Amino acid sequence: MTDDEDRARRHVGDELADAPPGTRGVVRRVGLAGLSGRVYADLGTVATARRDESSGAVVWG
Repeated sequence: MTDDEDRARRHVGDELADAPPGTRGVVRRVGLAGLSGRVYADLGTVATARRDESSGAVVWG
């Protein structure tokens, strides 16, 4: 988890580069929910990526 969206995208891209073809990754936005500060609310998808099965490239979209 990070508060830097670019860092999150880089991390997902780096992990997918070493993953088997066909692997998918998602960057999601979350926010604190409730008063405890220990529960997160899912605020939706920011970006999706996959490791292309034919080329092996990481494809965002």
